[in-house]
Amino acid sequence: MPLSAVSASRLAFVSTLTLAVLYTDQLDAFISSVYAYLKSCWWFRHDTFEPALSLACFAVYLPLWYCADCVAPLSAYLKSYRIQNSEDMSHWKPQGHISQEFFVYLLPLVFMDVFYPRRGEKLLDTTISFWWLMAEVFATLVVYDLYFFASHVLIHRVPWLFKHVHAKHHRRTVMRARETVALSIPDQALDVLCSIAALNTIKCHPLSRTLYDIVIIAMLCELHSGYDFPWMPQNVVPFGVMAGSRRHTHHHQYGTAYYQKFFVYLDNACGYDRVNPSLAAKKLL
Repeated sequence: MPLSAVSASRLAFVSTLTLAVLYTDQLDAFISSVYAYLKSCWWFRHDTFEPALSLACFAVYLPLWYCADCVAPLSAYLKSYRIQNSEDMSHWKPQGHISQEFFVYLLPLVFMDVFYPRRGEKLLDTTISFWWLMAEVFATLVVYDLYFFASHVLIHRVPWLFKHVHAKHHRRTVMRARETVALSIPDQALDVLCSIAALNTIKCHPLSRTLYDIVIIAMLCELHSGYDFPWMPQNVVPFGVMAGSRRHTHHHQYGTAYYQKFFVYLDNACGYDRVNPSLAAKKLL
C-alpha cells in the first residue's frame, strides 16, 4: 500500500473532521431539518422501513462492487488493490441469495409489521445533535462487533454449529463482496439478532438507527470485497485498531484467526490474532 495514498486518505479524513468541528451548529440544524422531514414521510414511519432500507443498501452497494470486479476498464485499474491473486468471479453468478433475502428476511417482517405495528410509537419528537449521532452509530458498531465476536467464535468452535450454521459462508476462500450475503438462514438470523441487540443496547435515536444501517452494510460489503484500498478504515485509522478486509480475507481463507469484523482488541486479547505458519504456508494470498 503506497504511503502517499494512505497519507492523503488520512489528510482527507482529518480535514473532514475539522470541518465538522467548525460547522457543528450548521450540521445540527441540517440534521434537525432532515429528521423533521423524515418524520413526516409515511415510509419512514412504516414498521418495515429499516429492513427495507437494509435491502436497498445491498441493492446499491453490491452492484458497485460488481463493477469493481467485472466491468472493464474499471476492474483492470483496481486489480492492483486486490488482496488475492485470483480471477475467479463465479461469486457473481445467480445463487438464490436475493430470493432468500426477500422470502426469508423481508416477507416475514412485513407480515409481522402488518399485524403488530410499533415503529410509529417509538419515533421521538426530539432531534439529535451531529456529534451525538456519530457517537451512537460508533457505539452501536462497537457493541455489534462484541456480540458478533462471541457468536462467531462459538459457531467456529462447535463443529455441529459450524457445519449447520456457518459452513455456507466459508465455502469459498477467494473473497468477493457478494459473499456478504452468502449465509445460511440460521447464520443470517444470528447476524441480524446481533445487530438488533446492539441497537437496543445503545437505545439509538431513530436517525442513528437509520445511519447505522447504511454504514454497517457498507462496511460489511467492504469487509468481504477482497480489496485493500488506502481509504478503508484499516488504513486510515492509525495504530492498527481496525480489522478490515485484510484480516477478514485471511479469516475466510484459513478459518483459524481474526473473528472480529471491525475492530481487533478482542482478537488480540484472546490470542486469535496469531496465524498458524504451517497452515498459512498451504495457501498464499
